[in-house]
Amino acid sequence: MPRMEGQARILAKNELKEVFSAIKDTKHEMRNKAILMMAFKVGLRAKEIASITLSDVLTASGKLTYSSLKDSAKLMSSSNKTKCKSDKTKCKSNDLRKSFTLRSAVTKGKKVDSAYLASKQVREALIEYLPIRAKAFQSGEVDNLFLTKNGKAFSPTTMVHLFMKMSKESGIEFSSHSGRRTLCTNLVHRGLHIFDIQAIMRHSDISTTMLYYQKDERRLGNLMEDAQNGE
Repeated sequence: MPRMEGQARILAKNELKEVFSAIKDTKHEMRNKAILMMAFKVGLRAKEIASITLSDVLTASGKLTYSSLKDSAKLMSSSNKTKCKSDKTKCKSNDLRKSFTLRSAVTKGKKVDSAYLASKQVREALIEYLPIRAKAFQSGEVDNLFLTKNGKAFSPTTMVHLFMKMSKESGIEFSSHSGRRTLCTNLVHRGLHIFDIQAIMRHSDISTTMLYYQKDERRLGNLMEDAQNGE
């Protein structure tokens, strides 16, 4: 899709589908799928995604479920013959918060903002990923939701590099900021009120949101078609 000069590329629906197809059956499929969801469906920046902790997304019941998954993973790794009741434990939607607070240290302008986990796709991706995250538990007790292949927390830089890697492997040009821009464009296409979109995207200035209305060729084309058909 066309983009504003110097801005991250906005992905069309079929392009995003290709990106998800490219990570299918890869070693870190569930983790990377959840990360992409956080960018394209929640609208988080790379440093915000890197900073998310388990405590951010889990409810009280979710923490108990995750603890059971983690204990099960420890027992299973200590003995192949070991079986425990928590092997059958699975995360559920009510184990996840509906929203969480983004720490001011990682938000743009150091504001205290909220991220919303309302999307069914986002919640399903997290539910699929959490058991895998539990197996990656190490004695260092890293609380970050997403871990690198070495079991360490992502930094903003390594998170950006992961997006670059996924872009290269999928053959679709995009960056870590493409998620925010794609989400904002989709919200405009759905006809949401500009102030609602500003709140969802956490734009401090309404003029930033306005750009998506003024530069959206598809939207402007539809408006022209409606106007011309009405003559």
